[in-house]
Amino acid sequence: MLLAAAALTGLAFTEDYFVHVAQWMKWDHANHPKWLFATTNDKGEEIDNFDKTLSSSRDFLKAREEAERNSHRIVELVNRREVREDGKLSPALMVQRRGAVDLIRNDPLTQGPRLFGQHCASCHDYRDPADLKGEKGGLRFANSHLPQTDSEDKVKRDEKGEVAYDAPPPGAPNLFGFPSREWIKGLLNAEKIVEANIEPLPPSSDPKIAAAKDHPDNHKRSVVAPYFGNTAHKEGRMGVETLKDCPSCGSA
Repeated sequence: MLLAAAALTGLAFTEDYFVHVAQWMKWDHANHPKWLFATTNDKGEEIDNFDKTLSSSRDFLKAREEAERNSHRIVELVNRREVREDGKLSPALMVQRRGAVDLIRNDPLTQGPRLFGQHCASCHDYRDPADLKGEKGGLRFANSHLPQTDSEDKVKRDEKGEVAYDAPPPGAPNLFGFPSREWIKGLLNAEKIVEANIEPLPPSSDPKIAAAKDHPDNHKRSVVAPYFGNTAHKEGRMGVETLKDCPSCGSA
């Protein structure tokens, strides 16, 4: 009984952290022991569950990371102190009558990124200009632009074999650092205020999709525009017209 329980626990642990197991074993969509992940469906067909196991592990690790972040934030909220009218700090406020869940639900630092993702990220980016690829980690929202596709949902290519794209949709300023001194400084730079560059994004993190050369998810691009370079205001009063009569703005 104990051996069976230990085996089941070990199996569950391995599945939860399968992303790390696959990296250690150097397994991917094309190269892995098929027999280890094979099951049979109701029709008697053999199914390879490698990609499903990998995806489930990624979801688990993402949820675990969020739970850990929330638990640390709860400790901060429980121990928060307020400034009294006499200028002195109150004792730790601890958990109020509504419970710890209510603290998280009404915490701007926790709910802010979720609301930004729901209502703002469709237009605005939030990414460090010094870390466009997101290698430093942390909160990040970045736009993505898909290529043109054919009837088979594969990317279209031009005469030179290059992937074809439509004009990128208009966006809005990157709000990373808003409204810091550095952000305002860039806003007063005549070149930066209308800057817009196209940056290729990495292929899909899904091994099965990444192996498909002409899958559109492997050819996404991102428009990097700190301010109004990718908006309808680029040539108007909020763009170059604003700083045209400011001699010192170009070198801000």
